[in-house]
Amino acid sequence: MADTGRGERDHARTLAIGSRVRALRLERGLTQEALAQRATVHRAVVGFIERGEREPGVSLVWRLADGLGVSMATLMSGIEETVPDLSDASSTL
Repeated sequence: MADTGRGERDHARTLAIGSRVRALRLERGLTQEALAQRATVHRAVVGFIERGEREPGVSLVWRLADGLGVSMATLMSGIEETVPDLSDASSTL
């Protein structure tokens, strides 16, 4: 039987990462295009991430962090607190 809660948590994580990228981008006064150039990705990718339409892999998260001028830890900071039941999900891995 599939864990539907897990899919919801995964989507919540994707949305939280996108919100964090957007917040850090705006704090730095960057457009999506400027961040995309700094992170060496297509501008559409930044939009997909910020809207939670694409789940970023580790490589993309590193590139976005570099483009934002922050560590990966800083980029991911606070994500766990925004996702319900994240601690429960990690125990099933």
